[in-house]
Amino acid sequence: MGALVAVIDKREENAVEKALTMLKTLRHRFDHSYGVATENAVFIAKADKRIQNDITKASATIGYGLCKTKLEDQPQPVLRENFALAFEGRFFPLKEPSDLEFAVRFLEENPKKKSKEIIEKIDGSYNFVILHKNQIFAGRDPFGTHPLYYGENKEVLALASEMKALWKLGIENVQSVPPGTLAVISRQGCVFEKIKDFPEPVEAKINENEAVRHLQSLLLESLHERIEDLSKVAVAFSGGVDSGTVAYLTRKCNVEPQLICVGLEGRRELQEALSFANELDLPIHTRVLSEEEVERIIPKVLWLIEEPNPVKLSIATPLFFTAETAKMLGFNVLLAGQGSDELFGGYKRYLQFYAEKGGKALHKLLYKDFLECYRNNFERDEKVCAFNKVELRLPFVDWELANYVLQLPLKFKISSEKDPLRKLILRKAMEKMGLPKSIAYKPKKAVQYATGVNALLKRIAKRKGLSLREYVKQVFKEVYSRREDYEENRNYL
Repeated sequence: MGALVAVIDKREENAVEKALTMLKTLRHRFDHSYGVATENAVFIAKADKRIQNDITKASATIGYGLCKTKLEDQPQPVLRENFALAFEGRFFPLKEPSDLEFAVRFLEENPKKKSKEIIEKIDGSYNFVILHKNQIFAGRDPFGTHPLYYGENKEVLALASEMKALWKLGIENVQSVPPGTLAVISRQGCVFEKIKDFPEPVEAKINENEAVRHLQSLLLESLHERIEDLSKVAVAFSGGVDSGTVAYLTRKCNVEPQLICVGLEGRRELQEALSFANELDLPIHTRVLSEEEVERIIPKVLWLIEEPNPVKLSIATPLFFTAETAKMLGFNVLLAGQGSDELFGGYKRYLQFYAEKGGKALHKLLYKDFLECYRNNFERDEKVCAFNKVELRLPFVDWELANYVLQLPLKFKISSEKDPLRKLILRKAMEKMGLPKSIAYKPKKAVQYATGVNALLKRIAKRKGLSLREYVKQVFKEVYSRREDYEENRNYL
């Protein structure tokens, strides 16, 4: 886990200095080491030291800052005879001797061709940049679980894990690299080549019992692949079917889950989470948030999620405290249930769409919403967790699982336009695996409402005589007028 950057200087001057500037802006994402690579040399230093070597000027450079969450995590970039690589994330199942070393060996034969094969054939949560013959190849997994942004101006073309690193170079028009895509970047511009995408949804003809059995198998396999390197792990827990599934199956994989639930004082959901944890016989840590600490953290969360979006702020804020708590408890990895609502039709708004447009249209909407998760959910959540030096892993975001669920008949997910629960097949599958009914059939309540954060944000805005949207825009504008204040240890690089 860490910070990834890549730069091509259109004027063929010094891309290395610009890469170091970007890494400095992303200093909050790493704590172990950082480095930059040209096609001929690599320079690496500890995170609290300056790179001392005389760095050769180059028109193209890649860089990486490492947050070491596993013993085998290595400083990057890695330089080989005909390419340099920076790799961010994990393959699932994990590779031997490490995901990074596997990628290096895999790419040696033909960096461009093999980079396409990584995206096409290897499941995981990752992105990467490769420097080869004065070009940069950038790849992203088909889900887009790790953020990767691109932009250019008159001087440079650049990529980074967060938009703020591109803004630092004066790049204003920043966009996400599309998931499942290989971006080929040269002085002439950027070409995006789609490598892997989800097939259009066609409702499979399958009976419910068979679907339940296969879903159980896929869920268990996905959990196992994401925690096989761990003996214990933190789980973002609300007591609903998504987090309950993650917690329950984690224990079935013989890994100890530590449940974490956050919320404002007096929230009934905190007491419910304690009760559900007791039913599961699992340890839980609840964190009661004060209104003062939530209000105090708003500017930092907006700085992290990089957009003045009230809904995203209300979701990212409790996740920030969950990740912070996980780190305080000594955990480097956090499991969460993101992606489930889009796969299984969990949101209440789907009922109105069902009533207005019908089942076939809703089936297509679930597919579309899942494809947009990277933009609406994953990028936001990863950035919040990365700040806290916690690696976010998402068991519902698995290639085999997602493809299977997207093809299931809508009636297995939502029975009618008045279905109060939704996610029917998931609930039945987990009940039959032994998840307590109180959890399997708990009605969904979105995290921003369950924690009380959304209501609090509205109260804060009202005190200032503003609507919530106006308040968020105002704070966001203030944050980005002084955003350098948030760059930690910026004198080191």
